[in-house]
Amino acid sequence: MVREQIIELIQSICKENDDAFQMKVSRLQLRLDEIMRQIKIEKYLLGTGIMSERFDHDSTEEKLYAKYCDIMLAAAFSRLGLTSRVLTERGDAADVYGEIEDRYSIVGDAKSMRLSRTAKNQKDFKVVALNGWRNGADYACLVSPLYQYPNTSSQIYSQAIEYNVTLLSY
Repeated sequence: MVREQIIELIQSICKENDDAFQMKVSRLQLRLDEIMRQIKIEKYLLGTGIMSERFDHDSTEEKLYAKYCDIMLAAAFSRLGLTSRVLTERGDAADVYGEIEDRYSIVGDAKSMRLSRTAKNQKDFKVVALNGWRNGADYACLVSPLYQYPNTSSQIYSQAIEYNVTLLSY
């Protein structure tokens, strides 16, 4: 039920006439803030990493859903006691930043993938890039659906160890 509501919300925001993507992100953020005051975040997290097959590839809906994942990661950081925000930089930057009282900081990258996606390629996870996107942050984490992490040996695991990037799942 909750997942369906999010998909419908994203589709309705994308149907609105303004062309500015950032305005769509702002409307999504405002609406999610209202919703999450009423319902626990846990209700949303379970399906967060699953991209809807109803969204066309490389569509505004798909991009807005990726921002939804970033918003959810920032919300999870907040629930853990971090001051967090979704970063608005375009390209070559982490998606989410969090900190605890100027003592520790973390950058995060939230991934979502289609259930139909079978290829698990290290470039999709961007572990090395995430390390470079720290910009002084103490820690870095990548959040992806558990089923999308390779279940055998993979370069993403050795890269995560080498670059001290924590791999998390929804």
